[in-house]
Amino acid sequence: MFATGRRRKVTEYLTEKINTVSALIHQSGKAQPAYIIEEACMDVLAQELWPSGYNYILSILEEEFESAYQQLRQSGTIRFEAINMISKCQPVFEDLNFLKRPWINRFLRYAITGVISDYLKQM
Repeated sequence: MFATGRRRKVTEYLTEKINTVSALIHQSGKAQPAYIIEEACMDVLAQELWPSGYNYILSILEEEFESAYQQLRQSGTIRFEAINMISKCQPVFEDLNFLKRPWINRFLRYAITGVISDYLKQM
């Protein structure tokens, strides 16, 4: 959402997302039960938002780099630095297919931990 907010207005983003599911919404009650249509709409709406690279990086920071995590939190820069780390980690996210079950991919975790370590050393 942060990157989206920088590129275009959030309202425009949300309007576009709603338009993509409007056809599904109009089918509600016709061919399938409403709860199935709602679930399909939520899948489409949340597709770009999950899994969250931001949350993934924060969890690794907190677990593997506890003192750095605490310092960033206390200084109020954790959000800023985590967003910067996302851009540094983007090639790894793409190469190791972050979107497919990142929480169980230990190679992805090792690679991201390495990128975060390098980032923290450069601070």
